[in-house]
Amino acid sequence: MKLRTFPTNYLILACFVMSCLFFTACTEQPTNNPVDNFDKQAMLHNTAHHLILPNYQQLQQTLHTLTVAVNAFADEPNQEHLQTAQNAFELAYGAWQHCAVFEFGPAYDVQLRTHVNTFPVDINQVATNIISLESVNFDAANNIDAKGLPAIDYLLFGLADNNADIVFLYQADSKASDRQQYLRAVLNDLEQRVDGVLMAWDAYTPVFTSSLGNDIGSSLGLLVNELNFDYELLKNFKIGIPAGVKLGIPGILPAKTEAYYNKTITTQLAIENLQSLHNLYKGIGTNGDGIGLYEYLIELQAPHSSGLLADAIDTGFKNAINALESLPSTNFVENLEQHRDAVVNVYSELQKTVILLKTDMPSHLGVSITYIEEGDTD
Repeated sequence: MKLRTFPTNYLILACFVMSCLFFTACTEQPTNNPVDNFDKQAMLHNTAHHLILPNYQQLQQTLHTLTVAVNAFADEPNQEHLQTAQNAFELAYGAWQHCAVFEFGPAYDVQLRTHVNTFPVDINQVATNIISLESVNFDAANNIDAKGLPAIDYLLFGLADNNADIVFLYQADSKASDRQQYLRAVLNDLEQRVDGVLMAWDAYTPVFTSSLGNDIGSSLGLLVNELNFDYELLKNFKIGIPAGVKLGIPGILPAKTEAYYNKTITTQLAIENLQSLHNLYKGIGTNGDGIGLYEYLIELQAPHSSGLLADAIDTGFKNAINALESLPSTNFVENLEQHRDAVVNVYSELQKTVILLKTDMPSHLGVSITYIEEGDTD
């Protein structure tokens, strides 16, 4: 089985291996094998045609816009072109949040999530690559955290304290031309990978929509597993680790924040990521409120102590989204530094729904959780 890669640097990953990772691949077995009349094909059709494909197309479009803006900036570095590129970057990063959960089929084959959004960025490796661009291999393991959206975040926002100084580094500094080339190269690599996955979905879509079982590798199994996996990435790596709560440390780790150098959209990215997971669960796409896992659980009348499991999960999503939207600042680092208790509350709200998503829902759907876990018992 090919192992999933968490979007963090090797130090954090090693910490997890030593402290809390344990291998339970393919061991969480369902307790039920539901026999029902639910129209799985309609759900899969809705998911493919109204969520997956439109979101990838939106990502592709925003990356194209970003490429145009970056090329204009690299050709003529000035503050106006830099601001345009920064604005385009924010839209592209937001669009990625709605694609991250679809790490199966074509995306899984090329490990798209790893190549697009492994953070925090390794700025030392970026600096090395800038001066040796001709020998850079973007497929190499040492470049996993020196490319993708986190690298572009650093290259457009983090090279200096203000835009005027950033422009100087692309305009008149001795390595200006090298920076321009590396920025273009990172974006070109990113765009090619996304284009390839979207193109591969042309052939994969009928395979996905016709897989009507609930066994390992079925479309239902893939959806449930990736929904859970991305939910944990959000909870742990975007919220728990920067807040210090996941690693059990008394302080915060702001540099582990997604889009750390941009800062102004860091909270919004987490909101969009969580909203995308809720949309997948509810089947909400370009056609409005369609058929999703929520409707499947309603069909099964899966129970919960509060009523129905479907509604309990829905409420959990809404409470966590509300907690994120209630954070005082759009700058997540500022929230960590000044409102850590509110950030910890977000983590707690997310944690409340883990068992419902990871144990109760798969059990009623007859789906096995097959990815390697993080030992989430907190």
